[in-house]
Amino acid sequence: MLGIIGAGNISEAIIAGILKSKTLDCKNIVVSNYNQSKAEKLSLKYGVIAADNIEVIKKNSIILFVFCILLLSIFSGCGIYSNIDLEEVKKEILELKTRKLDI
Repeated sequence: MLGIIGAGNISEAIIAGILKSKTLDCKNIVVSNYNQSKAEKLSLKYGVIAADNIEVIKKNSIILFVFCILLLSIFSGCGIYSNIDLEEVKKEILELKTRKLDI
């Protein structure tokens, strides 16, 4: 399954392209967003699964991080770097649930 963290315009374009090309079925795409209503809108429009960030991390073998560049500052050592420590990113995302972001 494919997990997508971020439910903005770029995520929607990715989802639409994947579904149009029939690369994946909509039930194999899970999307989350800090504003869960955006993920739910994509779920209604495309049939993908809306979930929270924790579910996306735990249940998917491929995870795309598609969100505003300002949020990358949350994840030390990831973003444009080529040697991303996925386990560290997972820990950071799990911690996001317990703190509020002022962006």
